[in-house]
Amino acid sequence: MLNIYDILEKDRSMNQVKYYRKQKGLSQKALANEIGVARQTINLIEKNKYNPSLDLCMKLANALGTDLNSLFWSGGKIMSEKKLSNDSLAFKNELEELASKQEVLDNKKLTELFDQAIDRITNNESIQSVASNLYHQLQANFSENDLPSYLVSFQLEIAKYAQIASSGITMRIFKK
Repeated sequence: MLNIYDILEKDRSMNQVKYYRKQKGLSQKALANEIGVARQTINLIEKNKYNPSLDLCMKLANALGTDLNSLFWSGGKIMSEKKLSNDSLAFKNELEELASKQEVLDNKKLTELFDQAIDRITNNESIQSVASNLYHQLQANFSENDLPSYLVSFQLEIAKYAQIASSGITMRIFKK
């Protein structure tokens, strides 16, 4: 089956679906409902883990009020992941992996916190700042009993990182 990357011959890392979705103020679920797919499909497209058909891409472009070229090629509008350091990219990948877990996706506040953290790290904000902010947001909004065990472990991991990094020492605690 022909997919959008065969047509445009562009790099997958330049997918702008999330950018245009947020510009229109749509949630993944609202966009999915509008074009007749599952919310998870939108999530996977935004993370470049799903190759949408040309038909689906046309539906996305129409729903988001843009064209295929703008939707799948940034033209320098939004920074590419290639500009992130290895540590930042590893941290971003870990955030995205956690954000795609069902317990996170089912919780609007968790989804919002992880989306904000991913956006901040993508905009080259320091890992220390993003980790510290995410730790404090998780702590302020959830008790340990409200979070799955893997998120409690992650929360402790980012707390250690934020404290150690604030002293000027950095550690590679995020998997690449």
